[in-house]
Amino acid sequence: MRGMAFVELDGILARLRERSLDEGGPSHPRATPAEVEQAEARLGFPLPAALRRLLLEVANGGVGPVPILGVGTGRRSPEGDDLVGVYEGVSGPRQAHPERPGGRRLAATVDAWPAAVLPLSEARDGLVFCIDARSGEVLSAEGHGCELGIGHAEWLQREAPSLEAWLARWLEGESPPHRPQGPWGGR
Repeated sequence: MRGMAFVELDGILARLRERSLDEGGPSHPRATPAEVEQAEARLGFPLPAALRRLLLEVANGGVGPVPILGVGTGRRSPEGDDLVGVYEGVSGPRQAHPERPGGRRLAATVDAWPAAVLPLSEARDGLVFCIDARSGEVLSAEGHGCELGIGHAEWLQREAPSLEAWLARWLEGESPPHRPQGPWGGR
């Protein structure tokens, strides 16, 4: 599949189910339609179609190159948040960082996480993987780039044109991070 412009989602989901079964079954049962609908209502926009299908047809998180967060009763962050809770945490109001002696702030206060960019995972080796809910692109970010006040167009990198392409690379044996495709322009 490598190099193909189009990756077939049905085949990717079937391979994920098989891999999950080979590894002892999914750690989180599939999401219910109600859980997905409640998540979308909280977000105020729909989940990308591929993510929605993964949660409903394979597992409610815990699968993929990094354990993807679920919705509702699915996989949660160490702080106990589902995918929507993590998004609300990064996109909501920020507290200013404490000041160093002498009055300088340790880092800039971040108040502009890009809209509709959902963190897919907790940080892994300093990277956070995200999905743009509007375009379906998978993005990666160095976790501290946001906290340092760097504009998101500078610290978010393109990982893959779609969730299915990202998952296909992993199923073919490639470890994340994949080959970033350059800065994300943001919207």
